[in-house]
Amino acid sequence: MTIQYASLSWPGVIGYKELQYTQTGGTSPDKASLKLVPQAAAVAATGTLSLTYNGVTVTLPDSLVDKANIQYTANGWVSSVVIFDRRWKWAKASNMAVHWNDRDANGRIIDPSKRTLRQMVTEILNWMGEASINVAAVDATLYPEVNEISAHPLSILNQLLDEFGYEITLGFGSDAVTVCQKNVGAYLPTAGVRMTSTSFDPPTPPYAIRTMFGPSRLQARLKMVAIALDTDGEWKSLDDLSYKPQAGWEVIAPGGFVEVGEEHSEEAMKLARKTVYRYYRIDKFADNTLMVPQDAGTVNHITQVLPLIKGLFPEKTSDGSSVRPDEVLYGEVAKVIHDPAPAGTGNTEKGDRLDLEFVLSHEQGVMFFEEHVYKIVDGEIYPAELWLECVMQVRGNEHWQYAVYSKDTVLNPTGIGYHTVSLPEISNQSRIDYDADHGITGQVNKEDMLDDLAATAAAIHSSTYTAESSQSSWYSYPQFQLRVDGAINQVTHVISDTQGHYSVASRNMSHDVYVKDASDKRAQDLDRYSRQSGRRFKIAQQRRERGSA
Repeated sequence: MTIQYASLSWPGVIGYKELQYTQTGGTSPDKASLKLVPQAAAVAATGTLSLTYNGVTVTLPDSLVDKANIQYTANGWVSSVVIFDRRWKWAKASNMAVHWNDRDANGRIIDPSKRTLRQMVTEILNWMGEASINVAAVDATLYPEVNEISAHPLSILNQLLDEFGYEITLGFGSDAVTVCQKNVGAYLPTAGVRMTSTSFDPPTPPYAIRTMFGPSRLQARLKMVAIALDTDGEWKSLDDLSYKPQAGWEVIAPGGFVEVGEEHSEEAMKLARKTVYRYYRIDKFADNTLMVPQDAGTVNHITQVLPLIKGLFPEKTSDGSSVRPDEVLYGEVAKVIHDPAPAGTGNTEKGDRLDLEFVLSHEQGVMFFEEHVYKIVDGEIYPAELWLECVMQVRGNEHWQYAVYSKDTVLNPTGIGYHTVSLPEISNQSRIDYDADHGITGQVNKEDMLDDLAATAAAIHSSTYTAESSQSSWYSYPQFQLRVDGAINQVTHVISDTQGHYSVASRNMSHDVYVKDASDKRAQDLDRYSRQSGRRFKIAQQRRERGSA
């Protein structure tokens, strides 16, 4: 006959009656409830909780007594102690200031800030004091942007775990803190099972997992129109100006605009000198319509592309680095303006690239020239015909929000709705190619790369909807080899001088409804941090109110 020997220890405990510890995943500590023989000496506030059964010992180092009391029961006086496993220390970590995967205006990650999802999880756990970690299950190809001036590491970690479908588990002793994929893990052992209960509650899968990226960027050409400042303070097209010459602008030589002063006023003449043929504003797309290039949509007004983004998409140099060129101007202007030495006759071709210097207001889509810029046709003066190649984001007509690229990965053809994954830090970039007449010849974009990222994100989240039976097993003796993972939700170990020694474990379910599971604990953590944020806000508000009193 095998002699079953079980014991437990905690610094300062003289004699015990029972211990029950249910371990779950998540970032909040689980509780070990310890019933003691009443003793005069105080137990230690911190230490290592040890459980032994038939020579096998597991430990919970760096644990903390949460509360202790003594009460009279049917079995006499009993002292009880509640002990937190070492995850209590995680909540004591200082805030982090991070900006991972910061991106420049081109959407490229700035090298010092570059981190994979796996690297970010590793840094957070290291920050909280965990040196032995296992993050092999975490994706090493995703680069989500995280920008926090001062945030608790648990808040950052929980949001990343929730967004990408992972769970964190503790283990015993020197076990590595492990990050697991949800609903992926070991099966319950069959040896030593006293009784088992099963159920089948499959999740309701969506039709598809939709990955949505950040605002799409478009490098395209915009048609410009000449504008000038009127005496009422409004910018208008030249034909709408109150001081338009009676004979028309075509017969007025740019420069002095004496005719304007004679017909109207000295103020009008000064405005004409300062602004006519020197300011141009975006008006349409290159084809002189409001149809978005290579897109099915049409904007109601060209201001839906504002503000313009500074510079063009980056280009590779001979040494392998990349540079971001400035915006490029094309068009038809008098050659004497474009190349005055030697002075040319006639005008440039409308597909010619112009080397004129200009200042561009990206917010307003307006360019300014130091000199008057125009073209000459049959001896008459006309505004230059200009096209600006630039980068923009296009707002939709209905919701006035920037267009985004999204990719649907079908999960279940008979499913309903969508599970949405957001990757706002990554954007599609489309460059439109043109011929000499500004007609579209092709398009280059990043959709293939984004589709690959969407497939990776969908694979991570698809396991959440795997239909598996739930199982809970009661074992006739402690199963200290069991560990919580992405599938095994709860493991309970009981050492008792009256009820015996046993373990209970559950897969894809929770056998102890009084113990919060990982998702509930995460919600509790986030709620706690939001309350802390609220308190900080109230303190700051009170300070402002005192300062203004």
